[in-house]
Amino acid sequence: TPSGRDTTISMKYDYKVARPTYQIETGTLPPLYLACKNVLSVQSAALGALWNPSFGGSGAEFINNGKGKVIIVPNNRNVTLNISNQGNLMGSEPFRVSRVPRPRLEFYINGALVDDKRPVAAGMARSISVKAVPDEGFANFSPEDANFRVEQIIVRLASGSRPKGQQVTITGQSGSIANLAAIAAPGDRLVVEVSGVKRRNFKGDIVDAGVPTETRTIPLN
Repeated sequence: TPSGRDTTISMKYDYKVARPTYQIETGTLPPLYLACKNVLSVQSAALGALWNPSFGGSGAEFINNGKGKVIIVPNNRNVTLNISNQGNLMGSEPFRVSRVPRPRLEFYINGALVDDKRPVAAGMARSISVKAVPDEGFANFSPEDANFRVEQIIVRLASGSRPKGQQVTITGQSGSIANLAAIAAPGDRLVVEVSGVKRRNFKGDIVDAGVPTETRTIPLN
């Protein structure tokens, strides 16, 4: 300046550093399903190329599945997902966990679905199978986890209030009942008891499906 004086003005500002945010991208939550493959994508537009998260937490097994993706396999009814980036904890997210819906049982005689309105011909009931059909919504959500199988079928022939012949025990979901068909008469009925329904998850582990023993009566004519 003409006077030779320094007119530089010193100003002081306060800055706040915002914590980078992230978004959990999924069309399937809530909830998570117990002992199943639950896939999450966690992304951060703010960090861009610096986003390379790692995952941990409690109540589940956490499997890194590519950049920003994690597979959660719950072993508890409550799960907490910890999200970190470059060693810094970004946040913790709680999730509720649901049990896998029970499958429904479908009964087949000679390969035909049993219809309560149409009795089965007595002498023709030579084979039986029972399929454990998954809940449709669950099967769409996690087809790799929706593999159910019946472990045991016990079939008895009854006439009135009395048993007729020897019961047939079948290991698996299908088998022959030809010896019962040979002594069956119109008016008799088959009493079918199904137990031990199992589920195979995406890892190949076999777990109990939580289906109680179910009994079905099939009339013969």
